[in-house]
Amino acid sequence: MTGFDEALRAVAGGRLRVHRAELWRAFQLAHPAEAVAGDARDRLLHRLRELASGGQLRLPADRGAGWDRSARPALPEWVTIARAAPAPRPVDPAAIPWAPELAFVASTPGVDLEAALAIQAFLATGGRARPRVPMRERSVQLFGDEKRLDRLVRGALFAPGRLDLATLRCFSMAPPLALEQGPASAAGRPCLVVENHHTWWSFCAWNRRVGAYAAIAYGAGGGFGRDAVQALIETCQAREISTVAYFGDLDRDGLRIAWRAAAQLAAASPLRLVPATRWYARLLTRASEASLPSGAPIVVEPEVLAWLPPTLRPALDALFERGVRVPQELVGTEQLDAEGAEDPA
Repeated sequence: MTGFDEALRAVAGGRLRVHRAELWRAFQLAHPAEAVAGDARDRLLHRLRELASGGQLRLPADRGAGWDRSARPALPEWVTIARAAPAPRPVDPAAIPWAPELAFVASTPGVDLEAALAIQAFLATGGRARPRVPMRERSVQLFGDEKRLDRLVRGALFAPGRLDLATLRCFSMAPPLALEQGPASAAGRPCLVVENHHTWWSFCAWNRRVGAYAAIAYGAGGGFGRDAVQALIETCQAREISTVAYFGDLDRDGLRIAWRAAAQLAAASPLRLVPATRWYARLLTRASEASLPSGAPIVVEPEVLAWLPPTLRPALDALFERGVRVPQELVGTEQLDAEGAEDPA
């Protein structure tokens, strides 16, 4: 369906003034059902006022001969279409005297030129001497969009050997890690990372009573990535925690989250992310007692499965062959009420 503004311009054929009969013709082209409705005059006037408020056209003065008042509501005898804005002239990146940090833009295809120009202006107005700030603060200053840099750092501007966040005097930071510290009696015990927030709440409530863990951290599902791992490292260092266990869903995504985080943790620190064997074993027991839906077999990469201890594999393999995923919420408040603090991992 043709838009009303487009239909007006088509009917006008290049003229700026469009008369009442032509208004009806354009209305019929763009909105044929509305043009034959009982309140068609009201609908046409409403559409014209919408375009006028958006600057696409001008209506005649309210008083005077510019309106047909033979019926209600009055309709304009003519409207004046706003001139189309001239198309912007293309910018030649090679013609711009780029700052040294942006010299690559002149010969690099696929660069977001608008973003590069905003960064150019930042550098030219003292940006190099600005204080270091979190990345989203700099992003909103540069682009009016706090998440624009999140997207740009994955593109051509920030490819290796080009821009980096240090050039923009900002830094990426890990989101705050939701973590509840255990009681004083749990000092020296491991930290437990729990994938889902309902289960995290249940484990926190249980841990306050029994002190099985020095802290219970919320992994935030798939959000437990590199930034969250860095926050976990800093938290464990501050609390002198040397062991981190992970408990999540037994499905492809849940295991991949844990396996990936374990690799990231090992690459960045002496800490190791180990399976919370005690809770995975409880979860498999609960799965054998519960009625869980089945489906197509669940296929998980061997290297991901290898993160779990071999003792859990037979039961898990049998479930995956039947296409059964096991949500960690099967081990919750009621199950934890019967648990003690021994053997925390």
